[in-house]
Formats: sequence, structure tokens, C-alpha cells
Amino acid sequence: MSLPVSEQRVLDGIESALEGGEPRLRSMFAIFTGLTRDDGAPRTEALRVETFPWLAGRLTATWRAIIAVPLILGLVTLFVLMATNSSAPQGCRPGPVMGRTVSCQSAEGSEGHW
Repeated sequence: MSLPVSEQRVLDGIESALEGGEPRLRSMFAIFTGLTRDDGAPRTEALRVETFPWLAGRLTATWRAIIAVPLILGLVTLFVLMATNSSAPQGCRPGPVMGRTVSCQSAEGSEGHW
């Protein structure tokens, strides 16, 4: 199988860069090829599929929705409550009162003493 000229040029550039960066790479690959020459192609591996409901293709989207929708609604509600509470007039906090007169009473028996 031959590659287009542009792709072959890219591969040749990669090969040159690898040879320049790692001079022993060609000899190591030759040793590896010699050791694995008689092995043949690797066999395909059969993997056992775990059957959990949240891993099934159709149910994955369902489980995501079951978790995501209440979470998003809760966050939106939280943000709305925070926004309305922070912009409401603060009636509970004391502010500066104009014209307040503060009078101090002297302690008993200390009249006339400075």
C-alpha cells in the first residue's frame, strides 16, 4: 500500500526526527522485530461486557437526565434566592440615624467629681 506523496513526506520527517533524537532507536526496533518475527499477528481479545444499568447505551442518557435535571433546578433556585435576598432592602441591619441624641447619665454618688 502506498501513501500519497505529502503523507510519505510527513512520515519521513517524523522518522528523521526520531533517528536524530534517539540514535539507538533503529537498533532497538531491529532487535524487537527479530524477537517477535515468529509470533504472528496478535489475536483479538474478547472482553466481557459488564451489564450495569447506567452503562447501557439507552439508559445512560436517562440516568444523566435523572441526576442532572434536579441538580440544575436546585442550582437555579439557589441562585434566584441568593439574588433576591442580596438585592432586597436590608431592614434588619441598623444604619446611621440622623439626629439621634445620646445622653449619658452619671453614676450615683459621683456628682460633681471629675
